[in-house]
Amino acid sequence: MPLHKANNNADVPYTKRVMGYALFSFFCIAIAALVPAQSAWAQVYICGSGPGPGERQVGATNAGNGVDSVALCERVDTAPAAPQGYWADSYATVVWAYTQDGKPTYSWATGWSTQKAADLDALQLCTKTNLISCRVGIQFSNGYFAIAKADDGALFGGSEFTKGKATRIAMQTCKSAKKTTCKVVETQRSRAQWIGN
Repeated sequence: MPLHKANNNADVPYTKRVMGYALFSFFCIAIAALVPAQSAWAQVYICGSGPGPGERQVGATNAGNGVDSVALCERVDTAPAAPQGYWADSYATVVWAYTQDGKPTYSWATGWSTQKAADLDALQLCTKTNLISCRVGIQFSNGYFAIAKADDGALFGGSEFTKGKATRIAMQTCKSAKKTTCKVVETQRSRAQWIGN
C-alpha cells in the first residue's frame, strides 16, 4: 500500500487520509447547513427521513463520498394566530330624577360607543317614564356602577372598573352622608367589548 506524507510529517495510509477528508467534509457541510440562513432564531437540525409533526423541511445536506443526503428541518410554530380585532369602549350613564310624587329615583343606559350617546339614551328613558328633574349623575366607561339606597329613600352611586369597588364607593358615599341604613339596590356593567374582524 502506498504511503503519503501528511502535514504533520507522519506517514498515513492513503485510504485513511481519504476517509478522514470525507468525514471532515461531511461534518463541515452538516455544520454549515445548521447555520440558519433566513432568520436568526431558526433552529435547523437533521431530521433523518423527513419532517414529522410540527416540522418542515428547509433543505438537505449534500451527498457525496458514499454518504447519502440527509433532510434538514426546523420547527413550525403551531401556536394559533393572534386574534384579529380590537377592544371597543363601552360608555354608560346614570341619570338622577324624581318620581311624580317627589321620591328620588334614577334611570340608566349602558353599552354605548360614546359618552354622548349613553347620556342621551339615559335622559330619554328618564323623560319617557314621566320622571322629573332628570339630570346626568354618573358617567363612566368600561366598568360597573352601583346604586345604594338609604332608609329615607336617598340614592347614592359609584362607578369603578370592578363591581366590588363600585359597590364599596356607593356604600361609602351613603354612609358618609350620615345615613343609618344603606343598601345596594342596583349594579350594572358596561365593559369594553371585543370586536373581531
